[in-house]
Amino acid sequence: MRSHHLALLLLAGCARLLATIELRVVDPQGASIPGAHVFTPTQTYVTDLEGLVYLNESAPLEIRITASGFTPRTVRLDRDRQSVSVVLQPEVIYSSVEVVVKEAPGVGPVVARAVEIERTGARTVLDAVDRLLPGAHVTRRGVMGYGIASGGTGVVTVRGVGNTPNTGVLIVVDDRPDYMGLMGHPLPDFYSLTDAAAVRVIQGPASVLYGSNAMGGVIEVQPSDPGLGRHTELLTSLGSFWTGQHRLRHGQGFARGFYQLTAGLEHTSGHRPSADFRNRDATLALGRDLGERWKTALRGRFGHFHVEDPGTVRSPKQNSYARVGRGGFSWGLDNQLNRSWGHARVFSSWGHHWITDGWRSNDRTTGGRWHQHWWVSSRLVVDGGFDVVDFGGRGRNIVQRRDYGEHRVTAGAGFWRVQGSIQENWRWNAGLRYEHNSVFGGITVPEVGT
Repeated sequence: MRSHHLALLLLAGCARLLATIELRVVDPQGASIPGAHVFTPTQTYVTDLEGLVYLNESAPLEIRITASGFTPRTVRLDRDRQSVSVVLQPEVIYSSVEVVVKEAPGVGPVVARAVEIERTGARTVLDAVDRLLPGAHVTRRGVMGYGIASGGTGVVTVRGVGNTPNTGVLIVVDDRPDYMGLMGHPLPDFYSLTDAAAVRVIQGPASVLYGSNAMGGVIEVQPSDPGLGRHTELLTSLGSFWTGQHRLRHGQGFARGFYQLTAGLEHTSGHRPSADFRNRDATLALGRDLGERWKTALRGRFGHFHVEDPGTVRSPKQNSYARVGRGGFSWGLDNQLNRSWGHARVFSSWGHHWITDGWRSNDRTTGGRWHQHWWVSSRLVVDGGFDVVDFGGRGRNIVQRRDYGEHRVTAGAGFWRVQGSIQENWRWNAGLRYEHNSVFGGITVPEVGT
């Protein structure tokens, strides 16, 4: 028995000598986090009781660290170091479901309950939400294409709460609200999976964070970033009714930055006459690490879709369609400090709508948002921030010869929340938002829950 223990100690010592990186995972107070999973491109490690793990790897290296009760974190090691310490922040309390569009090779899932969207055959973000989340429902009318205006579908309800059009469930892309500036609601056909990495659905009111459009919930779409090295990927599929999806993704991750380009094409002839749909979209992203605690990224996006409305079976339509072109950009600044983490966004989007019923419109949305979390203790997290947005546009109907003029709305808000736990299974939260709108004036939105 003594010789057996001696052999184990010798093996452990040899493993430590061969390891190139000693990694320690801690919380914001410096306490060790045992049982944390460390994913590398070659294998998975687990921290011991002291929060330590020895990686038989060499830099440059990208690792992902997950632990129960803490927010997952991805770290890039751009040079060989004998000892590295990584701080994990406590997980923010949400009633949410996290869904992985495609798992990055070798770095493991985002969370243990993650579900791969690509295996379900989902075509859009809303299609994935409808298939994977029991509490959500999305209306649709055909093989592909939700449509817009009176014949449009794509109405989202979460736990029975929603509105027509989508003014009850907000869509957030890269931590910024996204919607058509003139009508104030998102366009379902614009959210393809070409550049999506993960989708999270907040089930229930989130108006303290985002305002009145989030009464039913929030669908958060996180864009994809390439890992270390150069990656090129082409996915294509073709099925009945000439229904196809084609996605091209190319990018490269460096020690302190990345770039990525994506392009997508979707099309179908539909299961009925005059039910064609065509969608093209492209994105460009450039990112840079400003240090170990700060990083920035600039992202641009453009999309154009053509969708036809076949009408009902009893009253079919012919030559009824809409064409929509939209584009935009966002600049982001993210931080990961010792006891605080957050992000800032500056964004702008615009679009042009053309419908055969005579509707023509142009819209624009410009704004900024800052959201920061502060770790007070192991049982208390405080977060707050502000957002400012100016949106509007001009619309007219050339058939009815009616000019609706140009309309603009400016809104600004500040918010804060306190989230804590009394026991392991008893969590509580409270928050307050004050928003001032140039049309409706000011309103205070409170939030309390357990």
